[in-house]
Amino acid sequence: MRDHFGFRAQLVRAYATLSWRLFRTSPEPSVVVGRNGRLFLSDGEVRNRSVLGDCGAWWSDEYLARWAAETDVALRRLNAEFARLSVLIVPTSAVLYSEDLPSWMEHACAGKTPLVEALAARLPPETRRLIAYPVEAAKRLPIASPLIPKHNFHWTGQGVNLFMDAYVESNFGLKRQIAPSWELATAASDLARFFPGLGISNTILSANWNSEKLEICDEENCLHHAPLEHLKLPRETMRVSRPGDGEPILLLSDSFGWGGAFSLIEYFRDVVMINMNNFQTLEEADRQALWRRLKENWGGSNVLVLIEDGNVGLLSRFVKSLP
Repeated sequence: MRDHFGFRAQLVRAYATLSWRLFRTSPEPSVVVGRNGRLFLSDGEVRNRSVLGDCGAWWSDEYLARWAAETDVALRRLNAEFARLSVLIVPTSAVLYSEDLPSWMEHACAGKTPLVEALAARLPPETRRLIAYPVEAAKRLPIASPLIPKHNFHWTGQGVNLFMDAYVESNFGLKRQIAPSWELATAASDLARFFPGLGISNTILSANWNSEKLEICDEENCLHHAPLEHLKLPRETMRVSRPGDGEPILLLSDSFGWGGAFSLIEYFRDVVMINMNNFQTLEEADRQALWRRLKENWGGSNVLVLIEDGNVGLLSRFVKSLP
């Protein structure tokens, strides 16, 4: 009945407006209103767990030990399939901007080892070497180009490219082939859906690729060009290509992959991004066909696993869904 009474939309918007503008609180439990104007996403079945988990204030040693064992198995399987495998884990707001957390959360997180660092410390050297978690590099980004804007959960803007440039040049030893121009823009927050009617936004430096001859493919257009023809692909698969020098790279990612792909195209000629969250939703036969094609075409190429730190469990879930 709650979802079907009259004037529901107007009342929901009024409630959001009162919560945010008058009391400076979130109308949605999944969004934590921090200090200095920053918002944190703490989605999931247990309130606040994802933020506290990311900063290291939630998981027990016993749970972390089991998690690390599963992560080790997953990395070994992926590295057996792709010899040139790298894993980049993106630090998110709870770790990068802990000073902006509500005071009780900052106190809970103080002195704790972030989740990814705690897991990596439990891995054997041969799989730990695959993982990069450049927290300090992200913290050193210019104030005007943060990795994650204050009203966002995902990364966006120039900070993504600066962060990825440093990683790619260090990890792959490559030099940038192209670069966008940058324009000041107002972009809708990816958390705005939790605040209906308020138009929450961020001011960012946005990339302009008009001077480069990029081919951008998704489900609506050229995605099924070789070598992806005749395959059932998971939702949010995307591909960005360009003329000129550079190797191809396969990007296995989560929802952070879109921003990552447009940074990688500066160095790689062809970037194919497979969303690992959605790979698991394919039928078994479709997963087999896709995985076989990926191994055939990228077995000897660079393969980058890119996920955000709170989603590090995706590694083992993804590998368990492989043929």
